[in-house]
Amino acid sequence: GHELHRKVPYDYDSEYQDMYLRIAEALIDGEINVHEALIYQTEAKQGVHTAKSGLFLRDFPGRLVLYPLEAATCAVIFFSGDWADAYVAAICGLVSGLIEYIIGLIGGDIKILVDICVGISTGIIGGLFYKLSGGQYCISSIFLGTLYWFFYGTAFVVGILEIIAGELQTGVTRFIAVSVKTFVLSLGAALGLMIATTRSARTVWVESSEQQCGLIDLGEVWWRVPLYILCSAAVL
Repeated sequence: GHELHRKVPYDYDSEYQDMYLRIAEALIDGEINVHEALIYQTEAKQGVHTAKSGLFLRDFPGRLVLYPLEAATCAVIFFSGDWADAYVAAICGLVSGLIEYIIGLIGGDIKILVDICVGISTGIIGGLFYKLSGGQYCISSIFLGTLYWFFYGTAFVVGILEIIAGELQTGVTRFIAVSVKTFVLSLGAALGLMIATTRSARTVWVESSEQQCGLIDLGEVWWRVPLYILCSAAVL
């Protein structure tokens, strides 16, 4: 007999999704056979059908370009930050990218430390800027802009949909996995903030949100559209 093993990913790669969909459609339409479909699938994973620019940004070290860009733009366009917050978020993003890159080079079981290290580094950097400036930064925009890259929102939604559809094994597994990941990131950021400011993370978060967030009315500025497009490109 055969034993079925299911691998439940946290999230999806949109380019691979599109490629796999095209391969599946070609197989169903009879344009290719199963053997050819498997070959195309392997080649897609290897990046054979991906542009050189995409290959550069898909993996390290080229990928390091995207971390600060995504963090800075998300901090402003989604999370009520201003340009000063974007600057700090870019620093946090670059550091988080370096952490993931270095831990990835080491490999092995140490990879499980990526999320907690990223969270703590973000909390410490954001907290230091907040403390040294006398509270002139929007902590929530810096944190959420940086950690947005590591939060797997798609997996949350897919997990819930699978549970609703009765696919409890994959749905519950996926939902719990991303819940734990999100908790670890949030815990790390809170610890880092407490270390840097020597104050309660909740107190700093609320104080910052009430006084320093939402200072830019995006509805009144023309650059919100190109910034949103840049943010979307960085995220994708």
